[in-house]
Amino acid sequence: MLQGTSNVQKTDIHYRCMDGEANFNWRLVYHLEMIEAEQVMVVEHKEHAWSLKSTQQRRPPQLTLQLWDNDLIMRDDYLSEMTLDLCNLPKPAKTLKGVGPDQVPQMMGNGDINSVTINILDDYRTTVNLFEAKRVYGYFPFTSVVDGITEIAGKIEMEMEVLTEEEAKERPAGQGRDEPNLNPKLPDPE
Repeated sequence: MLQGTSNVQKTDIHYRCMDGEANFNWRLVYHLEMIEAEQVMVVEHKEHAWSLKSTQQRRPPQLTLQLWDNDLIMRDDYLSEMTLDLCNLPKPAKTLKGVGPDQVPQMMGNGDINSVTINILDDYRTTVNLFEAKRVYGYFPFTSVVDGITEIAGKIEMEMEVLTEEEAKERPAGQGRDEPNLNPKLPDPE
């Protein structure tokens, strides 16, 4: 979900994935209006469902991803969540084994974000602005807090790309694996 919007998208479900490894090959497409000079996105929303006028808000561009276990009989289990500031992304790991606490500042020390001191130079080297880089690929950690300690609860391999409106028209891509299944073509998962 793009933070601040009501645009919630879901991947398909992988049943009988008992080892926790799933291959989704799924595309999420979000349209947003970005003011790059201010590094904010413009979000229109109505105060109430019955409101005739919508108001505009400027918010930092954030993407929230949630990890859920799908149960057939019982209620689905919430496993983890990550919110990514698209102007200040943790640098993705190049390999699955490279995913670690250095990608998640609140995991340093005792897991309490208030106890973290980040050197500005170190922070500069470990973050990426998606709107400057245009494309980011790698592995990111999902985290959970257990007994007050932040731990890695899962890992996701993903690619994020920002396109201008003109580029998006030249390189169309459907949601999920829907047509046009291009840029890149996503095969059905194994």
